[in-house]
Amino acid sequence: MNLRESVLSSIQNNQNTTAVDVPEWGDGLSITVRELSLRERDAVQEISDDPEKSPAYSLVTPVVMGCLDETGAPLFCESDVETLLNHGTGPIQRLYKAIMKLSGVDLTDPGEESPAGKPSKKHRGSGKTTA
Repeated sequence: MNLRESVLSSIQNNQNTTAVDVPEWGDGLSITVRELSLRERDAVQEISDDPEKSPAYSLVTPVVMGCLDETGAPLFCESDVETLLNHGTGPIQRLYKAIMKLSGVDLTDPGEESPAGKPSKKHRGSGKTTA
């Protein structure tokens, strides 16, 4: 296998994930979330910049994209957005923050975070994380 094939194989088989506890949705429930692709991050940024979309929609969209079921398949689909928008913010924000952290968006500085919990333009495209 040449270097290119090795790198591309590694990229395709190396998806960062973590488990997020969501007790509000079930006793002992933990949901696996994954990092977003660059294309998905671009889509989230476009939604965040769209004045027609609510800030809550900007939180729910990456949650729909990044949550996985027990088999590793997407947990939610586009038709679940309305249901999630009508749910409490605690679980959505926890899942959102975990997904965005895995995706290289630093949300640790409250001064750089918008009231909706989405990253400021300063951080959205940087891909940098801090400890």
